[in-house]
Amino acid sequence: MPFDNHKHEVKIMIGERLTKLRKEKGLTQDALGEQLSLTKFSISMYENNKNTPTEETLIELAKLFNVSIDYLAGLIDEPCSYQKNNDYVLRVSYSVPDLIRETISNYVDFINQKYTT
Repeated sequence: MPFDNHKHEVKIMIGERLTKLRKEKGLTQDALGEQLSLTKFSISMYENNKNTPTEETLIELAKLFNVSIDYLAGLIDEPCSYQKNNDYVLRVSYSVPDLIRETISNYVDFINQKYTT
C-alpha cells in the first residue's frame, strides 16, 4: 500500500501548490478556470484535494505558472521552469540519491551559464 500513500501525498501537494501559485499570480479560481476552460468548481476541487487534474490539465498548469509538473506534484521543491522539464536532469531516475541528482543539476546549470553568457 505504500504506492497508494504516495499518490495521496502527491494529490495533497498539487492542491497546496496550485493554490499558492494561483494566489501569487493574483488569479481567482474563476479567472484560472477561464484560462484553462474549466469551471471554478473544478479548480476548487483540485485545490481542496477532492479531485486530481488530468495529465493535459497538469501540462497547462505547468505552462501557465512556468513551473515543472514535478514541482506541482511535490516530487521536487524548487519551482523550476516548465521548459526545464526537457532537461536531462529531470530524466534522471528518482531512485538516484538526492545528492547525486543535485550535483548533476548544479553541473548542468554551470554549463548552461558558461555557454549562454
